[in-house]
Amino acid sequence: MASMSPDEERVLTDEFIDRVTYTKEYSLKGMIRGLTLPPAVPLPPSSSSSKSSLGRLNGLPVELLHMVLVFLDGQSLVRLAETSHRAKEIVDTLPVYQELRQHIPDVLVALAKTHMLRCHGISDIQRALRSSACASCLVSFGGFFFLPTCERVCFDCLYENRALRMITLANARECFRLTARQLETGVPILNTIPGSYSVKWHKHHPNVHRLVNVRQVKAYAIKVHGSIEAVDALLPSTKPGNWSARKYNMFKSFHEASLEPPGRDLTLLPEQIDAVNDDFGGVASIRVAVKG
Repeated sequence: MASMSPDEERVLTDEFIDRVTYTKEYSLKGMIRGLTLPPAVPLPPSSSSSKSSLGRLNGLPVELLHMVLVFLDGQSLVRLAETSHRAKEIVDTLPVYQELRQHIPDVLVALAKTHMLRCHGISDIQRALRSSACASCLVSFGGFFFLPTCERVCFDCLYENRALRMITLANARECFRLTARQLETGVPILNTIPGSYSVKWHKHHPNVHRLVNVRQVKAYAIKVHGSIEAVDALLPSTKPGNWSARKYNMFKSFHEASLEPPGRDLTLLPEQIDAVNDDFGGVASIRVAVKG
């Protein structure tokens, strides 16, 4: 873990972290709960470990292999460890992997269960772990890990920042005029873990939902349609007769979502009269309060 100054160590006390990450029971129920997820269990050693190899890579020194492995995504790293006992030894001794398994095993499991592990490099996950500020407002402590974008965010930004919201594939297709194939190939798709969630609004999701992040799908829509202006033109200037007011306001909020971090406390902004509640608040975030 990155070293911390004496002042930072005094500030990041257990009491402080508990307070800023909303660790009261009713608040923890609003996120993915690490304690409900099975721990990462190491594979048993192979009975033929002395004959195990990495194929063409077997002659490379461990130090060089480690330099290469840090560029893999989490899923590729786990799959490599399953190919042979020698591969497992190399992966298990990789410093970045050891650090993540020690400090955030529940986050790794959550990434795997939601199909997000393949979307992030192992070094990117480490970088997020070692950070502390919210990647959205840039001022608050980022006590939660947002799985789709591999960032630490604060509780308020999870609700206030519309770019962090998750939406169904059907809404993404209609809102940004994308095909099912385009979404499947161009945007990371998160599979939710069934349960009850809430970021200010309680929702029970007993079934698995396939969702995409607003910021990621909007950025992809700009790439597909050619410009931000072309994407803006997709939203009607007035509510179509066959749309509900909620649907129009929801799509409008998705189009207005900023691709850049707001960089300020969003709770200080005037409340929007036509704001739509988040249907999937909490399904893509998990508490991570590492002190170093």
